[in-house]
Amino acid sequence: MSATDWGATPLGPVDRWPSVLRDTVAMVLTNPVPMDLMWGPDLLQLYNDAYSDIISARHPDALGRSVFQVWPEAAGTFGPALRQVMDTGTAVSLVDQAFVVNRSGHLEEVFATVAYSPVRDGGRVGGVLATLVETTRQVRDARRLATLHRLSATSREVDDTTSDREVCQWLMRAVAANPQDMPFALVYLVEDRGVRAHLAASTGLPDDSPALDPIVTSDRPAAWPLHACMREAAPQVVEDLDTRFPNLVSGAWPQAPHTALILPVGPVRAGVPAALLVLGVNSHAPLDDSYRQFFDLVVERVSATLATARVHRDRQHQVAALQELDRAKTRFFANISHEFRTPLTLLLLPLEEQLTTLPPEHREVAEIAHRNAVRLLRLVNTLLAFSELDEGRGAGNPVDVDDLAGLTVELTEVFRPAVERAGLRLVTDCPPLDRPVRLDPAMWETVVLNLLSNALKHTFAGAITVEVRLRRSHVELAVTDTGCGIEDAEIPHLFTRFHRVHGAKARSREGSGIGLALVRQLVNGHHGSIRVRSVPGTGSTFTVWIPLVQAHSEREPRALRPDSAARVRQAFAEEAESWLAAEEQPGASHPPARPGRAALLIVDDNADMRAYLRRVLDEQYDVHVTANDEKALTQLTGRRIDLIVSDAGLPGHDGLRLVERVRSDPALSGIPVILLTPFGAAHHKLGGRAADAHDHVMKPFTARELIARIEAQLALRRVRTAAAERPTT
Repeated sequence: MSATDWGATPLGPVDRWPSVLRDTVAMVLTNPVPMDLMWGPDLLQLYNDAYSDIISARHPDALGRSVFQVWPEAAGTFGPALRQVMDTGTAVSLVDQAFVVNRSGHLEEVFATVAYSPVRDGGRVGGVLATLVETTRQVRDARRLATLHRLSATSREVDDTTSDREVCQWLMRAVAANPQDMPFALVYLVEDRGVRAHLAASTGLPDDSPALDPIVTSDRPAAWPLHACMREAAPQVVEDLDTRFPNLVSGAWPQAPHTALILPVGPVRAGVPAALLVLGVNSHAPLDDSYRQFFDLVVERVSATLATARVHRDRQHQVAALQELDRAKTRFFANISHEFRTPLTLLLLPLEEQLTTLPPEHREVAEIAHRNAVRLLRLVNTLLAFSELDEGRGAGNPVDVDDLAGLTVELTEVFRPAVERAGLRLVTDCPPLDRPVRLDPAMWETVVLNLLSNALKHTFAGAITVEVRLRRSHVELAVTDTGCGIEDAEIPHLFTRFHRVHGAKARSREGSGIGLALVRQLVNGHHGSIRVRSVPGTGSTFTVWIPLVQAHSEREPRALRPDSAARVRQAFAEEAESWLAAEEQPGASHPPARPGRAALLIVDDNADMRAYLRRVLDEQYDVHVTANDEKALTQLTGRRIDLIVSDAGLPGHDGLRLVERVRSDPALSGIPVILLTPFGAAHHKLGGRAADAHDHVMKPFTARELIARIEAQLALRRVRTAAAERPTT
């Protein structure tokens, strides 16, 4: 300022300057904030050192010259603001005003918030004082952050059908909104373990640009040095764009980008990246650490979005595979159920014929076979019903049932003998309904029988009540018991296939675990619903609602044939009777000891299995039978038992628990135990060893196989006993 010959300028010598100009210039020169004082009608510039750093190469020529000469572009940017201040005397502020300055020999975009204030000379505005606060970093950071947000939002559009190419195209649309920081971008998908890459999407370049190499292979030259990046999975800086691609036009500035980065996109597997991202660098911004960090974040977003799409597709493939597996399982159950029906028919028909002709002393074995064949038929029917429901074929065929209350009472009576034998009351509150109800009778029969069976299985005192009511828009069935109740945590899982309530008191552990699940599916198939309310220790109420309006079916009603319906009801009744028989101590369970015979204790909650084992073993052994582990321990007290044969699945505690209790008693620990298990050998061999069982026999088994195992264990016991009694030398 002091070296300038101000007399040669329109401002004239300093000593002739107005005092307000001299005072304002003194204030500007000593201020650390960038300031530019523009004086007179031509707005001649006087500024400080901080402002000279911003205008860079324009200093010192800008001193004493009109702002419009120094900044030709000012007419369309901040020129109107200067004229407003000069004409009206009011201050004006421009936020994030853009400038292009020459810094260190390179053009660079600069942003500043500028406050233009009037400087009065007497009664008029003599000039304008511009105070600048540079906001370049803030503007760039906000611009880049917005780009990252757009890239992140792209991942939310991904679904199970989105391909990698579609993801790349979406990402390029997000990048295209920021041509300042990424004047162009290309994304290549890497294939064949890094041997080949193809251009998936691009932005910022015309379709005929030589920079767009559609396919890159390792055996021919490429527009970009992609091979090195694929081999090393490391970033590559390309600084020769002006010679590599002459006349390249891209971005927000007339000057073409001169630098680009090639960045590997993860995941990197076996040293090969999943994709390559080529990003052009702003020709008016330095490639500093902040810029590189922004590019790294862009790569992270691209990698995450591609990974999200692949996870979605993998999940879809897994879902499709699981669905196919489920369909295969359904077909298998349907086929195997149908295959079971032929041999079951050939079992049931001869047995039913024999039961009418056999003398009483030979009828017991045939009755056992018939009961269990009917039970197996019920299980087969349940599996077949599930397979039909899964295929959408088992929702039933509604018909008008004239006396639904009477049908419900008839089904309830199937359980009356068993309920009364258990010392419970069976209450039916089913008054006649004043209109027919449209539903599938076979569905209703399955629902009622399963709910009653469930109630009896878990009720040991009190009553079971069955109610039917006609409501305004639906028919309501309620089955209430005074049983053990259900914990709140178990209720959401109660209608799940194969779910069993852990630790629940029950008459038997037998069963498929799908009865209540079948009930729910059948009810849902009739557009109905089922709910359970339960208080542990008090009882439970299962309530079923079936809407009165059911769609008419063009198919014939799926009513059960009389003989089939009778067998289904018989299966439920006999199963209930078997539970009660298991609770009653069977007669002749303490046979007198016979010389030379080993004494066996049979523990099984199935009455038919107890009767069969006693019959086949009684010729060789003294056989004692009981239904559960508590009674087994009672029988072991004060009585000689040489070997225990126990079912692995007993009510209350399983067979392994019984073995543990026997082993923990020094007086009983020497007794061999054989477990009867329905599971695979490997499963219960491990379990048997863990509980110190000596052997296991998998169901089904033959009498000869069981006797051979018993004899082997008795022989081993005799050897152990003899060894224990031999004197020590």
